[in-house]
Amino acid sequence: MCAGMTLGYLGLLPLLLSAVLLFLLVTRLSSRFRLPPRRFLPFFLSAVSFATLAVILTETLSAFSALSRQGLSNAWWASACVLALLNLLLSRMFTRCPASPIVRENSLRSHSPSPPRGRLQARVASALRGVVSNDRFSSLLVAALLCLFLLTLIVAIVYPPNNYDSMIYHVARVMHWSQQGSVAHYPTPILLQLQGAPLAEFFLLHLFLLTGSDALFNLVQWLSLLLVVIAVYSAADLLFPRSGLTAAVLAATLPMGVLQATSTQNDLVAASWLVVSVCLGLCALRNPKITFLLFFTTLALGLAVLTKPTVFLIAAPFAMLCFGLLLSRRASFPALVLSAAVIFLPSMPFYARNLAFFGSPYGPTRGHTNDQVSVAGVTSVVIRNIALHSQVPLPGVAFSAFNAGALGILRMCHKVLGVPVDDPRFSLLKKDAFQPNDCGLRGRGIAYPFHEDCTGNPLHLVLFLTFLPIVLVGVFRRSSGFREARRRLSVRRAGPLMGSAAIGFVALAGVFKWQPWGSRLDLPLFVLACIPLGGLVAGLRRTVRGLLMVGFFSLAFTAVCLNATRPVMPLLQTTPIDRRAAYFANRPDLLKPYLEISRTIKAVGCHQIGYRVGQRAGIDEFEYPFWALLAEGGYWFRFEHVDVVSRPGHDLRDVSFKPCAIIASDPVGGDFSSFRLYLERLAP
Repeated sequence: MCAGMTLGYLGLLPLLLSAVLLFLLVTRLSSRFRLPPRRFLPFFLSAVSFATLAVILTETLSAFSALSRQGLSNAWWASACVLALLNLLLSRMFTRCPASPIVRENSLRSHSPSPPRGRLQARVASALRGVVSNDRFSSLLVAALLCLFLLTLIVAIVYPPNNYDSMIYHVARVMHWSQQGSVAHYPTPILLQLQGAPLAEFFLLHLFLLTGSDALFNLVQWLSLLLVVIAVYSAADLLFPRSGLTAAVLAATLPMGVLQATSTQNDLVAASWLVVSVCLGLCALRNPKITFLLFFTTLALGLAVLTKPTVFLIAAPFAMLCFGLLLSRRASFPALVLSAAVIFLPSMPFYARNLAFFGSPYGPTRGHTNDQVSVAGVTSVVIRNIALHSQVPLPGVAFSAFNAGALGILRMCHKVLGVPVDDPRFSLLKKDAFQPNDCGLRGRGIAYPFHEDCTGNPLHLVLFLTFLPIVLVGVFRRSSGFREARRRLSVRRAGPLMGSAAIGFVALAGVFKWQPWGSRLDLPLFVLACIPLGGLVAGLRRTVRGLLMVGFFSLAFTAVCLNATRPVMPLLQTTPIDRRAAYFANRPDLLKPYLEISRTIKAVGCHQIGYRVGQRAGIDEFEYPFWALLAEGGYWFRFEHVDVVSRPGHDLRDVSFKPCAIIASDPVGGDFSSFRLYLERLAP
């Protein structure tokens, strides 16, 4: 089994080789074209280029229905060969000018030959010195960060994908794509499998086709957390020198971030491309004449939009501010216009599919957006979204009293507004369903303190609300004296990002209805806010800063260890994790019927399986576990939705599909364990 898994992981070789060659190519081009010597800049450029290449390969192969293991592997091998050839050509084209004998002699004297291991150690030590200051406090922060990353990495590798939404559409759509060999729309009543932005799932599709399993699916979000921390560090270091590490700690300790880092959601992926775009935008502001950076800035934002379109509302204030500043600094106007058009370029094929099928690039959004826009309604959603992050899901009298007090203040504010706290015009759930940090999962056998769908970021919220009025006042206040001017400089630099995050928070509330799992939609906002917060916290006294860091790390480690669906405690036991049961961490009541149905289908030897969803189609249909259970032991099958109502002029059904078994989910009165299996009567 281990040998089979190892051979499966070898399928990632062309992908990893292409990533390394792409990084070398971008590094060579950066040095030759004299891009600004910013730390991690070649890494960000190569990350954006790699993601763009993945999108191009996916859409190109999909157009020919060639999205298979062999087709994708050949595409990545071809990419690796092209990148290797480009590296070779660049190394020969841009050769260094021959130095004079005196320069060569001095160079030989100053750079005595050293063993390869010594050169590698010197480079690693130089990189660490650039990130970590020579003090014990910074070393402790880095050590804590490494422990947090290591712990989340172990959890991400050991546990299978079991996120609630992933079982319904995130991972389920990946299985359909791999089965049909393209990312084209297919017949399904679960519209979220069709209309959702696909970039995170593109990465999952590549991992599945190249390895043949879902063992590495959680690493997409974990790598996104790593990219978030690096980008926040770099952006904060650009605005506030020597504050990058503090900002990185704030970004890494977001409870919602560390919970999603071990899941297959897409909010962290969207946040990573957003903060990369911000970092590249800050570099472009310092070098407005380099149009190369402008295009990569908007391309990174385009990747964020392709991951989650709500990011556009968050990024719009900062993007418009950057556009105005670049114009004031005499950047090329045609280049700015062209780069702005690049934002929607990666999403064009996906938008075209949605437009042809739904008549809208985003698909049906009715029911998710506010029924009307009013000051009272938007204020109500803003207050309730703040309430999502103000709750501390820990046991104890003190925490319970704090949570109850926060909810009491919330209801008092709604009485003043004259709007019901669960007004259906501004709420996604039905009346009397307002329960922060509930996620709609109570009563289903889940005893959880921290859940990836509804956990908030209380400490970060308090920090943001504390500094926001200080920043707003400091932006318009005149300074007197050198120290005062230096302090005001940090405040004024933090103002645009803090204001952009606040405007984005209000914009989301003005468009989308309140929902109990809305805290995950705010994750890119909090990641963006960590950049200015890091610069402001770094200016505090070391004692205060140390206490804050202890609080943030304590909450982050607690969230990881007490994760509702992927807790750390079972990892400490001698028995391995039951992957079958782990798939149903959010719905343990479904484990038994799913196992029985899968065993029955295999026992009769049926390979053409139909799936008919019930009245609550697209809401609670756990589809992916059927794929995982049926595929055990290398069992081949075809899995299609049946009895799907076709849209006029868009019949996606395959008439050649003749199921010999149909799984029907017919929940009655909320009993989601009620399934029926219809088998074809076989001739004797």
